[in-house]
Amino acid sequence: MTKEPSILVVLNKTYKENMSTQELYEITRKHWPFAQNGERHKKAKYVFGIFHCVIKSAYRIIDWERTTIQDKKRKNRWAFTGIPAQEMGHLIGKEIPENLRSRGRSFIYWEC
Repeated sequence: MTKEPSILVVLNKTYKENMSTQELYEITRKHWPFAQNGERHKKAKYVFGIFHCVIKSAYRIIDWERTTIQDKKRKNRWAFTGIPAQEMGHLIGKEIPENLRSRGRSFIYWEC
């Protein structure tokens, strides 16, 4: 992995083989449940999309924004705006280390 502050988001429910690059970006960037007043996610420089412990996408974060979802049970959701992290391209297709496995969580902070 990288030494840079990052967030690994789990795409197990939304990822499909042969997705377009735009579809992959949209499922990686949106609706993550970070604390309402928390700032920890804003320390991250990268977001990695993970499907069954394999890195499928890597983006350099430009900014964060709050998002809204029709389902009222889902409050305090965030989305990032980013660009493909070409400098992290060597990690695409690699398995994440055992200590970073989600164990049922939707995201994992790394070095944040």
